[in-house]
Amino acid sequence: MEVGPLAASAWGIAEGYHDISGRWVTPDRETVSGVLALLGAGEEGPPPSPVRFVRPGEHLTLEGPHELVTEDGARLLAEHGLPPGLELGYHTLTRLSDGRSERLIVTPGRCFLPEHLRAWGWAIQLYAVRSRASWGIGDLADLRAAAGWSAELGAEVVICGRREEVLKGSVTEWTKVGGKASYFVCDIRFPDKVDAMFEEIWRDRPLDGLVNNAAGNFIARTETLSSRAFDSVINIVLHGSAYCTLAAGKRWIEGKHRGTILSILTSSAWQGRAFMVPSATAKAGVLSMMRSLATEWGPKGIRTVMVAPGIFPTAGASARLYPDPAEYEAQVARIPMRRVGQHAELADLCSYLMSEHAGFINGDCITMDGGASLVEGGGGTVQYLQNWSPEQWEEFRTRSARAVASPSKTA
Repeated sequence: MEVGPLAASAWGIAEGYHDISGRWVTPDRETVSGVLALLGAGEEGPPPSPVRFVRPGEHLTLEGPHELVTEDGARLLAEHGLPPGLELGYHTLTRLSDGRSERLIVTPGRCFLPEHLRAWGWAIQLYAVRSRASWGIGDLADLRAAAGWSAELGAEVVICGRREEVLKGSVTEWTKVGGKASYFVCDIRFPDKVDAMFEEIWRDRPLDGLVNNAAGNFIARTETLSSRAFDSVINIVLHGSAYCTLAAGKRWIEGKHRGTILSILTSSAWQGRAFMVPSATAKAGVLSMMRSLATEWGPKGIRTVMVAPGIFPTAGASARLYPDPAEYEAQVARIPMRRVGQHAELADLCSYLMSEHAGFINGDCITMDGGASLVEGGGGTVQYLQNWSPEQWEEFRTRSARAVASPSKTA
């Protein structure tokens, strides 16, 4: 069929989007045609009726009187708004003045998980996972290392993230080594979803600890970033960590239950990091939050501890943050210990900090980077980017986009 902006817009297809660097991207005609075909658009005929989504009790202003046909066939008159007590379901609204109809879907405010998914223990935010190896601290490689010591300690672990297939695979790997784990599908950028998740967990018993390791990072010239790109990191790292911290903390305080919060940071939280400003800003916020709560919640039996790891490589992280393999080797050479970190080392440190053996550590951050943050003020890892030409930046952006689009390459 012939595709034009009006035809695509009539079917609810946007003309384009801003990518993470703030660039406007217009999809090609073949892509738009394919989407229209999937939606059932033909060469003749109008697009389907509009669809409105509301939650029970939510007000919806109507333009003139409408006939409301409910899912069970009942016919009601809606003059200025929806009738009170409208049930969940798929309903139809028809404007009496011109006969224009639209679908009305009343959706629940939240969904409940099955009983067998409820558990207690340590909650770990597994957020920006794209493959088996993922890319960086807080990924599945860290979880596999943590599985060993969590099983030895007899802990049950709850992980959360947006992609169920990845979460399910993590739980399977964990249980293979004797650990007890469950998962929740949750987008921690939204406080209502976070609170609903913690409410479900607490229905069985309270958590004993929370691990804030949600991460989002990319290399970019700060002046090229859109507000959306900046927010994409802040919402994950700072807001997500804050929502989870508040959800756990208020429940511990109400129940007079002791707890420990471990946040994974980087040295950029106090040193800053050029070309990674959104991540450095977000991590600095988490650092300040943890130190503030150490004094406020300490008397209530809640400890906060932090770890700032250096280079703990995974295939995806190395390719994303070190686009030049030679530069990656140079970064390793700058580490005073002349090596990268091992995931088992990080797991051991986190295990200690979460245990009662570290009960007198509160509000402190331990740097585990082989001394790298002491070299060149911690900025040496990105100084070479100052000399990149616009062509090199464009090549890097294109290469990063391909890496994100093909996550299997990092598995």
